[in-house]
Amino acid sequence: SIPNPTMAEYFSPPYETSHSVEHFLKTPRFGHTTDVSDILNGDSHDTQDYITGLLFIPIFVLVLSFLWLFGLAVLKCTCGDRFFARNKVVRGIYLLAAIAIVVIFALFSAQGNAAVNDSVDTMQEIRERLHSSFMNLDGATASFQAGALKTYDSATILRNNLDSLDCDGFPVPLKSEMTDLLDTLDKLDPDQNKESIARFQNLGIGDEFSDIDADTEELLEKYNKLTQRICNTAGIIVIIMVIFFGVGCVLSWTGIMAKIPGARILGVVYSWVLLPLFVLVMVLSAVSIAVLGILSLISTDVCTGGPTESPEGTLRILLDDNSELSQDARDYLNYYIIDGCRSKNPFEELLELQSEIQDISTKVYATTRSTSAFFNDIANEGICTGSNEISNSLKVSNTTFTVAESLFAAFEKETSCEHINQIFVSLLHQAICDEFAGAVHWMFGTNYAMLMLGLIMLTTYAAFHPDKSHPDKSEQISTA
Repeated sequence: SIPNPTMAEYFSPPYETSHSVEHFLKTPRFGHTTDVSDILNGDSHDTQDYITGLLFIPIFVLVLSFLWLFGLAVLKCTCGDRFFARNKVVRGIYLLAAIAIVVIFALFSAQGNAAVNDSVDTMQEIRERLHSSFMNLDGATASFQAGALKTYDSATILRNNLDSLDCDGFPVPLKSEMTDLLDTLDKLDPDQNKESIARFQNLGIGDEFSDIDADTEELLEKYNKLTQRICNTAGIIVIIMVIFFGVGCVLSWTGIMAKIPGARILGVVYSWVLLPLFVLVMVLSAVSIAVLGILSLISTDVCTGGPTESPEGTLRILLDDNSELSQDARDYLNYYIIDGCRSKNPFEELLELQSEIQDISTKVYATTRSTSAFFNDIANEGICTGSNEISNSLKVSNTTFTVAESLFAAFEKETSCEHINQIFVSLLHQAICDEFAGAVHWMFGTNYAMLMLGLIMLTTYAAFHPDKSHPDKSEQISTA
């Protein structure tokens, strides 16, 4: 018979934290909870406590940006141009910052887009695999039920025919084998087994998942479009502005700016349009970093939840807090995902019935082969009363059990914990806690670097002024 999957050697692999998750684990939370389920349990105090713990990154980034910009404004108003040097060093720092922003944003667009696309593609692939698996699970369970019920009906008919067998001249070895088969059939309790099978009738897992599947597909598409739009829109704005300021600096440095017709108007555009717009971009960048930081912390908490510090630990907490799930649903989630095939298989009762039916199938097959020569011999028709019925019943039962075994094999494959758990491991460990967390981490890091470089550009904006160490350029148009 086929081994029971509850005794299989497969267990879910342990979760290993990615570099991105480890990085954000070091973020100070100042004693506030990191249990992400607190935002779903309906307790306002727990929700507030969790949200407060997420505010370190937003507060740090926004305060840093505000203080930097405020300090520049104060120095500009109080010290005027005396604080802002106008020499080659300042221009060099300014140009290097501008070039670095272009390079980093190119990496942000390329690597960030690639990371986002990889995570979305992986989630879409897993979503399709889950949909197929759950639909197949429903089908395999229904086929198992149908096959088992037919074997019970066939076994009942075969047992009645064996009881009615009257054959004094039946060979002793064959009679012993038939008696053994009859004893096995007598131990079978079709009515009780049918009740056990009825518990698993119309599971409807595939139908329930279809609604979640449609919502998930729509959510992933929106997420992908949003990130692509952010990358493309922000890219156009940042690159255009950096190029304008970088080229403007070079033109002012070389004296070409002063020779351009309408140079004074161009200077006004730089100072009163592009510069405030650049400051606004820096503020929006700080806000986006704050949002990405919060998102990174939440994903980190999801991936390191519960006593096991894993995504399965977070699922266990959410499962314990959910009172609407049926016990059957809890058993499936515990076995296939949370416990990683270490707890009791919810299909164990059906698998035991499968093993019992397979044992009978083996005996029916053996009896059919060993008695076929005797029943096919025309000379023996008068020796045993009802021999034709028994011969036909054995053949029908053998065919029924053989078909049922093929259905059982499909059922065992679809309910295999290794088969289902590996899909969820791919979703939780790879797609969410590795690729998605890595994509958000990458976007956070590149945005933060661009923010710092942008603030450096604002600090060294005096690069637009004529170099005071070169009197021959004193007539250049100041744009600051």
